[in-house]
Amino acid sequence: MTKAELAALKEELKAELLAEIRQEQKTGHWNSIRTELEKRLEHMNPMKRYQVTSAISTIIRHTLGISAIARLQDDQVDRARKIAFKILEAMGPVDEPQARASGE
Repeated sequence: MTKAELAALKEELKAELLAEIRQEQKTGHWNSIRTELEKRLEHMNPMKRYQVTSAISTIIRHTLGISAIARLQDDQVDRARKIAFKILEAMGPVDEPQARASGE
């Protein structure tokens, strides 16, 4: 392998690694928001909690015009967080259906 080929290979690997790191960082944006949501919803059973966070994710994606939550850009994080917590605020206290049915 010549020096030029080696340099080209290094650049290619570097570009691939940087792209992977950027993708992980973008996913990290949603993960931080989701973690906050899950803390606020920890009283819910896991399936209901998943459904609510998934629904909020869908609303964020449609509002911001992105096809996947992993494509959340740095400049969209604050808006996504505001959307998520406004939805929780609008929901108000969320009881489990069993608790409501039993009159608790």
